Amino acid sequence: MNSMRIDDLNLVPFQHFNLCVPPHSFIMIAGSNRSGKTQLIKILGGLIPTDTTVVFHKAYLESYATQEVYQKIHVFLGNDKWHFIFKTVEEELRFPLENLGFSTKEINKKLTDIMTIFSLDKVMRLDPNHLNKYLKVKVLLALQLISEPEVLLLDDPTKMLTKQQRQEILALLNYYQTKGMTIIMTTSTLDDALTAKASKLYILHKGKIVLEGGIYDVLKEDSLLSKVGLRLPFMVDLSVKLKYYNLIDDIVLDPESLVNQLWK
Repeated sequence: MNSMRIDDLNLVPFQHFNLCVPPHSFIMIAGSNRSGKTQLIKILGGLIPTDTTVVFHKAYLESYATQEVYQKIHVFLGNDKWHFIFKTVEEELRFPLENLGFSTKEINKKLTDIMTIFSLDKVMRLDPNHLNKYLKVKVLLALQLISEPEVLLLDDPTKMLTKQQRQEILALLNYYQTKGMTIIMTTSTLDDALTAKASKLYILHKGKIVLEGGIYDVLKEDSLLSKVGLRLPFMVDLSVKLKYYNLIDDIVLDPESLVNQLWK
């Protein structure tokens, strides 16, 4: 996926933008509001037409039939205006599988698997529109993952969730990535970058990638991260300050390990 540029006054301009994502990798893109995160996910998912190129499997995305794109690339948009069509979670999850032509036996197997992986057994008969936000996110993710697409694009799926809930969602994503799925996720908090086992972290600011690399390498650039409106996770921020005064050698995320280093 490379060379994206948008010329629209209502959108964030992407200029000289290149993003190459290896198959089966987990890529995380962090940025503050108006950095272009949501727009980027829509571009990659074919939801926003562009006059430039998005390459998927060595072919331009626009060369694929729309239905083929929707089968191979699934998109999760992280807003709170979700509305479910059916009256139960089970019906909601069953519908896309029926549309794709799976047999009744295959559908039942996939429903059982997704229910187990996402711990949805207690809500399968409930109305998804009446669930709390965390369970709605889980159901929406299950909807995107039940047919096992090649690529999953997520726009800030953990926004407004608690720390434990974020960890559980990221653990689910890590599980699917280990099964060979390619995952590209945006986030507005760098805490997610630490929890997720992402292959690479990109920092997006006003349509430009201003920083990229391994998670720990990127998090060491505290001055730049602050300038683009991103806050370091507490333990990283503390480690950076202590390292500045030569009290520790590198970033330490575990409080007990940090105490042990300071008392050496």
